[in-house]
Amino acid sequence: MKKMDNIINPIYDSLWTKYSMIYGETPKKNSVEFSIFEELKQLNELPVSDALLFSYFIQQLDFVPAKRDQRLWREFVFCHLVYQFQKSVFSFEPILLIFVCDSITKDHIDGDMRYFKLLIDHVWIHKVLKHAIYIDYSSTLTNRYKVDMERVKRVFLFFCRRIQDQLLERPDESNLSILKKEILKNIQSYQSSQTFKRSVGV
Repeated sequence: MKKMDNIINPIYDSLWTKYSMIYGETPKKNSVEFSIFEELKQLNELPVSDALLFSYFIQQLDFVPAKRDQRLWREFVFCHLVYQFQKSVFSFEPILLIFVCDSITKDHIDGDMRYFKLLIDHVWIHKVLKHAIYIDYSSTLTNRYKVDMERVKRVFLFFCRRIQDQLLERPDESNLSILKKEILKNIQSYQSSQTFKRSVGV
């Protein structure tokens, strides 16, 4: 047995078991989850140091509470992101990584790759998170402010949907660096009166 098998295989087995327990069946061969399991097998080729970081980060995904199926989907998304982008994913703070994973649905997996490229830029997406926190602060009605992660997450996911909408309005061949500046400027133009109320309950 290769040493790498001791790191990746237990994660593979754990995800397979969780999926079977939640859904009462194993993933179908034509499903998104099955394709991610195939990607996960290939992560055995990661350097040991990266595989250990992968193992560390995947354990952090439970930090923000969610339903069992949502927590499981976070892990699938994380596996897919590491398969696609490898070391870039390890630059994230765990909380921001969770928010990014929660902003990705099954429809995104084979969708516009530009959406992933924006989300995986941890410096750029951190600016989106920063504005989401500001919106939470601006919407507070009390004299004392404390960050509410659930509210911040709702605003962040609202912004991610706006990011996707703006990508749909722009040609595929658009320069990504210019796109980042334009979309971030648009996101930062949102005020709490436009954003928080519209994001509540979404």
